[in-house]
Amino acid sequence: MKVTIKPLEPVGAEVVGLDLAEEISEDDKRTLRNAWDDHALLLFRDQELTPADLKRIASVFGTISDQGEAPGGMNLVSNVYKPGMNEKGEHTLRGGDGELHMHFDHCFQEHPLKGILLYSVEVPPEGGDTIFSDVRIATKRLPSDVRARIDDKLIRHKSYLRTGEPEWNHPIMYEHPRTRQRILFFSKLQAREILGLPEGESKALFETFTSIIESDDIIYRHRWKPRDVVVWDNLALQHARETFDSKYRRHLQRVQIG
Repeated sequence: MKVTIKPLEPVGAEVVGLDLAEEISEDDKRTLRNAWDDHALLLFRDQELTPADLKRIASVFGTISDQGEAPGGMNLVSNVYKPGMNEKGEHTLRGGDGELHMHFDHCFQEHPLKGILLYSVEVPPEGGDTIFSDVRIATKRLPSDVRARIDDKLIRHKSYLRTGEPEWNHPIMYEHPRTRQRILFFSKLQAREILGLPEGESKALFETFTSIIESDDIIYRHRWKPRDVVVWDNLALQHARETFDSKYRRHLQRVQIG
């Protein structure tokens, strides 16, 4: 069956006609990488996959990264297990339930992740959607005076959810390593300050960035079904999680692409 790329609105694409449990041909790998560059997010429905399959699929888009709390490049986003290692040797991240604000994964590290793959094992019947914002478009919408004010500035991000509370300073206009496009590198969840600006001005700019990034017309809302695979460009898109009732189980496997 021929692989078909079906654009989603306003960002992303669904890939139809590919059984990810089978080896992916070189031609199909090129198709997927080109689609990833064009759409920044790819969705595959109803895939029966093992952890080894997930890492093999993620490697189509880059190198598997074990940075942070990801033994072998994988961990869990889950409220089924307590944070930390379980008896299977899997690491569950903190913050696996409730609402999660817009962010780039590992913006608080020297090397932010280039991509993320999530695979849904168990999902709630309602709530818990993942929301993606196209930061490429958000960057183009920055007012010219704001762009000029921040163009040469560094931003500090810090995580209170990760061991050791890591932090790092990056150019706020961050150059995408593959496309060379400069994107607004601001993560509402972890941003602390813009270096060289007064605290009040930093906070005011954060509010401006947030209002642009959270504009409805650049957001794709993913309503999870079991056995979904979503892989996205972590430097082109930000993501957030909608809250959900804690009585429901939500269990996703996560692979890091560095």
